[in-house]
Amino acid sequence: MSIHPDSLSHMNLKVFFLNTSSLLCDCQLQFLGPWLTDNRFLQSVSAMCAHPASLLGRNVLSVSLEELVCDDFPKPRITDHPETATALRGTNVTELPGIQQQ
Repeated sequence: MSIHPDSLSHMNLKVFFLNTSSLLCDCQLQFLGPWLTDNRFLQSVSAMCAHPASLLGRNVLSVSLEELVCDDFPKPRITDHPETATALRGTNVTELPGIQQQ
């Protein structure tokens, strides 16, 4: 998951909660730490990096701006969406989309 910088910049929020362990911690997220600090939302945030692997499990607030880079690391992309499936009660249907590394 990623958060676009413009998605929060024009809001006048009184309360902000963020609880995730699936952040894409790249250059697009460099705004988040300073924004949270400036708006005094540090206590209401639990945000962990999931990608890239070098930042896996790190709190985004403990990651330096120099570590939040947009390298050419591969990002998964859904290439095939599963078809609609119907299952009777008590049966299982499992379909996985086609995923390709860019």
